[in-house]
Amino acid sequence: MSNSTRTFDVLIQSQASKEVTANAMLDALSQASTYGRRESVCSGLVFGIYGGNVVLASGALSQIANTTATMTASTTNYIVSKKSDGAVSTSTATTNWDNLAEYWRLYSVVTGTATVTSYTDSREIGRFLGGDATTRFRVPVTKTTAFTVADHEDDIIVNGSASVTATLPTASAYPGRKIRIKTRAAYTVVSASSNVKPLDTDTAGTAILAATAGKWAELVSDASNWIIMAGN
Repeated sequence: MSNSTRTFDVLIQSQASKEVTANAMLDALSQASTYGRRESVCSGLVFGIYGGNVVLASGALSQIANTTATMTASTTNYIVSKKSDGAVSTSTATTNWDNLAEYWRLYSVVTGTATVTSYTDSREIGRFLGGDATTRFRVPVTKTTAFTVADHEDDIIVNGSASVTATLPTASAYPGRKIRIKTRAAYTVVSASSNVKPLDTDTAGTAILAATAGKWAELVSDASNWIIMAGN
């Protein structure tokens, strides 16, 4: 219901085919079940998980299939989903659980010798739909040699001992994405492909930063190339 006025269809005792109405309402609510526990396939140390639609780190909408995760016995397991592809994984270590830049938390699961004894639902549904502050705001990363820009890297500091080559994401897969790069060293930063349009022309090339310490540039994908929108 919405406030005191019901918006859902109401089931009544004399109604025929109640399951049709019930299933239709559950379908309308199904997005809230994304990565929810799927009890019908839970057995022993196997933990069932519903799929659903999620917004990946790239901004693309992805359909995640129903899946299962097998727990390790007699410990606490941490189930997460990777923001770049939505894949579910589990570990007894908290490495991915604590890496909120690259993973969504799903469940912490306590197990006995052969069964799940308890679990805690740590899902934050709004994050699966693009409302994730940890996806939008991230700590800068530092690179000293050639590198490929990862999904969770938006602000990059280069501190190389020679010219550094950056492999930028495919522009068509990240329309509107912004990446900021600066160099602390007096060496050039170049793209691995001719997909960067500088401030003053519309001709794509490889140059990103000149060989001067303190140079920086903000690049934005136009779905074809990376456009330097600001820099020095």
